[in-house]
Amino acid sequence: MPGLFRLITALHSTDRHRFGAALCRFVLLAIALQSTGCGTTRMSDTFRTGTEQLLLSTAIDRAINDMDFSTLAGRDVYFDPQYLRGITDEGYVVSSIRQKLLACGVYL
Repeated sequence: MPGLFRLITALHSTDRHRFGAALCRFVLLAIALQSTGCGTTRMSDTFRTGTEQLLLSTAIDRAINDMDFSTLAGRDVYFDPQYLRGITDEGYVVSSIRQKLLACGVYL
């Protein structure tokens, strides 16, 4: 009986060693896969950096929010953005002014 107990103990420790080695390999593989990542590099053709874009959009928002269109509330208005043509942020300025007009109750 003691010989059988030693055999079972030896098998159990061998299985534990195999399991530990397999677990170690799995953990190392998982770390290797996570550390490689799956990112892509993209180039942007903007003239401004992200910080500059944020500063300018904030300045535009503040300037337009200071405009008072309450006298035009409830009236039909045609907004002509022709004088804004040629500026780099034309689309953003036009969109912001239209949004402010609509928020003040102006019918475009």
